[in-house]
Amino acid sequence: MTTNTGITDSSMKSYTIGNSKGFVVRILNYGCIITDIRVPDKAGQFDNVVLKLDSDVAYTSDHPYIGATVGRYANRIANASFSSNGKTHNLTINESPNHLHGGMEGFDRKYWSCLRHDERYLDFGYTSRDGEEGYPGRLRVTAAFEISGDTELTVRYRVVADKTTPVSISNHSYFNLTGDPTKTVNGHFLQIFAEHYTPSHASGIPVGGIAEVAGTSFDFSKLTALDLPVGTGGTGYDLNYVLHNGDAKKEMRPAAFLHEPVSGRMLEVFTEKPGMQLYTGGGLDGTLADEKGRALQKFSGLCLETQFFPDAPNNPLFPSPFLSPGEKYDYKTVYRFSV
Repeated sequence: MTTNTGITDSSMKSYTIGNSKGFVVRILNYGCIITDIRVPDKAGQFDNVVLKLDSDVAYTSDHPYIGATVGRYANRIANASFSSNGKTHNLTINESPNHLHGGMEGFDRKYWSCLRHDERYLDFGYTSRDGEEGYPGRLRVTAAFEISGDTELTVRYRVVADKTTPVSISNHSYFNLTGDPTKTVNGHFLQIFAEHYTPSHASGIPVGGIAEVAGTSFDFSKLTALDLPVGTGGTGYDLNYVLHNGDAKKEMRPAAFLHEPVSGRMLEVFTEKPGMQLYTGGGLDGTLADEKGRALQKFSGLCLETQFFPDAPNNPLFPSPFLSPGEKYDYKTVYRFSV
């Protein structure tokens, strides 16, 4: 095990956790970015099932949050502002006119401290200053990654704040269970354990309430083959699903199931969070490549981002994302792979 004092490092470092079965996860201290999750297919062949850039330093350039830990608030906040305790807080605008994934330099653009590292466990820490990207309060954040079983990764985010502030931290990995980004996620089968979603404007900001998925093209309540509009100009899915709407205590529950039949690989996602964003990589355009020189094209991977709902700081009908002094934000998401 290695430990340090928690002083944030300003140089790129990578850390690996794994087990004797060959399951390996690699994470950077920059942005708490997951670059590799290596799992076997039905023939025992190990491949990386998350999209990866061609070098570690490439993550410091502009990219669509590949593998990153996003926050202080994952997803969008309308008009880059919210009110709390009678005061309006103006955030940085990075998807005009809105605020996305923590702003211009969110958690994905920060160097984190390695607090603990051993064979199966990795813990990072970051302190977000009062006023960072416009948010109130000083946050102390930890992001822990732990391997349990043969092929299971648990990601746990814990936060304390000295002022009331919205918090929703998520991981933005793009999954492709073939292990080959030149193949789209068409051919994968997806199930999302949600009967409702939050309808949104074209900007991705919810219109206000929730709606049933039944009878819509957003219905993945049963295992469904993905058939994304490759080459037709369509952008695929970028939508929040309601796992629960604040009507139940926080508990671990199934969020999604993904299966790729050729490789035989399967992914189950479990989370304590109330929502999950399905994003099918419609913004990937082939300008980025992985370490083998393979272009990351539209639909080369899909994201299953567990979260609080988009624009929840401005919508009292949604589960509250506000963290007050004396409270603790402590949420886990589990990624379980199998064949």
